[in-house]
Amino acid sequence: MKGGSSAAKRRRRMRSEVEMQQLRQAANVRERRRMQSINDAFEGLRSHIPTLPYEKRLSKVDTLRLAIGYINFLSELVQSDLPLRNSNSESSMQPKKVIICHRGTSK
Repeated sequence: MKGGSSAAKRRRRMRSEVEMQQLRQAANVRERRRMQSINDAFEGLRSHIPTLPYEKRLSKVDTLRLAIGYINFLSELVQSDLPLRNSNSESSMQPKKVIICHRGTSK
């Protein structure tokens, strides 16, 4: 006989109010730790992105956008520098100056 009997159905165990509160508190602690981990990762990323010292702290979205732009810039810089490294001309020995600007998002 297939599942016609209500006794065969699984029943969830009823949890007490105290038990539910403890489970909720444990979930809240896990969520706080998860968010702190994400925030720490963003702070680490912000510390590697060149910005002007007087700029306000970057939002998470601005941090990601600027990081993408910076990575793309560095990639292009490496790609454009490859042929220069093979030649011994004086121009390839000149240091390159680069300015990276961040435009904040307006709302």
